Amino acid sequence: MRLETSDFDPAHRMITIRAETTKTRRARVVPYSPATGDLFAAYLGRRRELSRERGPLFLSESRRNAGRPISKWTWSKVVEGISDRANVRSSLRTPPGTCA
Repeated sequence: MRLETSDFDPAHRMITIRAETTKTRRARVVPYSPATGDLFAAYLGRRRELSRERGPLFLSESRRNAGRPISKWTWSKVVEGISDRANVRSSLRTPPGTCA
């Protein structure tokens, strides 16, 4: 799955999962909570500092790759860091927005 900024409908708190990005090739629309909407709005503010262009949702903040889509390796490191700090074992091995 590859999430794009255009996949989100903040007015209705819905995410469109495009068929061509899923393992099952089935499109669907899923809701998200008001709390997630607040976090998403905050992230979009930060994302706008990196790029105002539509496209991949998650962008790198590194000096070398600033504003470019994050790699699956970067995503894995981020998830591992979060799970370590939360003292939780993560089974997530692929980033959102990519196919395994």
